[in-house]
Amino acid sequence: MPLIDCHVHYKVHARDLQTNEEAMVQAAIAAGLDAIVFTEHHQRLLAERIAELNAKYGPFRVYSGIEVATDIGDVLVFGGDKCWPKGTPFRDIQEEAGMEDWLLCLAHPLRKGRPLPGLRPGEMNFIEVASRHTPEDYLSQTKIRLKAAEVSARFLSNSDAHKVKHFTDVRAIPTPVSRRCTGVPQLMPSIVDTLRQIPPEPFAFWLMDTVEELVRRCEEAEQSLEEERYGDDL
Repeated sequence: MPLIDCHVHYKVHARDLQTNEEAMVQAAIAAGLDAIVFTEHHQRLLAERIAELNAKYGPFRVYSGIEVATDIGDVLVFGGDKCWPKGTPFRDIQEEAGMEDWLLCLAHPLRKGRPLPGLRPGEMNFIEVASRHTPEDYLSQTKIRLKAAEVSARFLSNSDAHKVKHFTDVRAIPTPVSRRCTGVPQLMPSIVDTLRQIPPEPFAFWLMDTVEELVRRCEEAEQSLEEERYGDDL
């Protein structure tokens, strides 16, 4: 099954001159991936550049996307060629995505303690269940999966790589939550068509818990945290 990383950056930083699109493609290939999506903040690679990379590195495939800092958190947009500035309201993007048949993903949920946003079913196509900036502890993962079930979102597992060295652990740990890439049945010409193949529960390994069991475990974990924090004062 082809492996794709849907959250990769390429912008050159003064402190890391090796970070550019070709270096990132080469690092992804070396890590055993079959495709990546470039999702730079508030900008996209030109279609001509994407075509050049695909011609040079095929059958490895490169797609274009974008990461936007919205009022509900960072959102990955797959499809189209539009760019949005920092602070764009999520509702504006979501409304346009619905008309254009684009796909949206909530990036690194719960990062730095930011609460999960209020969403209605169908407003978010994917939630990034694993990345360099997505918490992997059981309580956080339970909350993320419950939110996904609540809004009928599927899971993506990505690297959120900003440097070539961030690909070194893409497949280091053989569990999907830590693998930081997503398996798809087939790589299609369009990133939207490729991602639509992902089944509703690609990480059903998660202890095979029912929603009720996840809620119970979540409540138990929160209670344990309270007891550790306040001890006998409870």
